[in-house]
Amino acid sequence: MFFLYQTILTLVIIISPIIISYRILKNKEDKKRFLEKFCFFSKKRRGGKLIWFHSSSVGELLSIIPIIEQYEKKKQ
Repeated sequence: MFFLYQTILTLVIIISPIIISYRILKNKEDKKRFLEKFCFFSKKRRGGKLIWFHSSSVGELLSIIPIIEQYEKKKQ
């Protein structure tokens, strides 16, 4: 099972730049920001603490808003 996992992972690592290049040619990727998919960020993050919220639907995003507002109040 480990060998299968390693094989699939290696194929994905080899194929992903090819897929991104194809998407750039088809104008489906931003030509200036595509490197962010490989963890080369185009903008520097400001100093300080960072809290990352992730949501996969509008309902999840709406449920996070009160939490963000509480953090904003504490920040001031």
